[in-house]
Amino acid sequence: MDKATACIALIDQHGQVLCTYERNGDIGVPGGKWDEADGPQTDLRVTALRELLEETGIVLAPERLSRWVEWAQPRPAGGIMRVRLFLVRIDREQTNPVIPDTEVDVVAFEWLSHHALLYRKVRPHVRRLIKMMMECELLPRSGKNKN
Repeated sequence: MDKATACIALIDQHGQVLCTYERNGDIGVPGGKWDEADGPQTDLRVTALRELLEETGIVLAPERLSRWVEWAQPRPAGGIMRVRLFLVRIDREQTNPVIPDTEVDVVAFEWLSHHALLYRKVRPHVRRLIKMMMECELLPRSGKNKN
């Protein structure tokens, strides 16, 4: 059976991305797997917004999720995993992520530049997003800042 995942890359006014540090050491962005309570898999905004709230305590209006990239990849157990990553510009000063008491995977947050993300242990979908954005010239290709 095919599966779907939805994630949100919150990008601040300086071009940095709000990243999550997970208990296993991975760096990612808020997101997770679709479940039936989220509604149809064709609209993954509900999944993305639910995961954002669960992992950061941040609430966004659904209409903020108007830009995304999506791809499909084979799953080791068979079938296809569809990944939709929403891109949202946000004012960092008006965003205060917190780790809700119910969250079990996320242990910390950090705003990181896309260059820093290329040098750290990030989840594959985040690395793919950064490279795609650089190829499309949404982010600069060069830079020495690794923070």
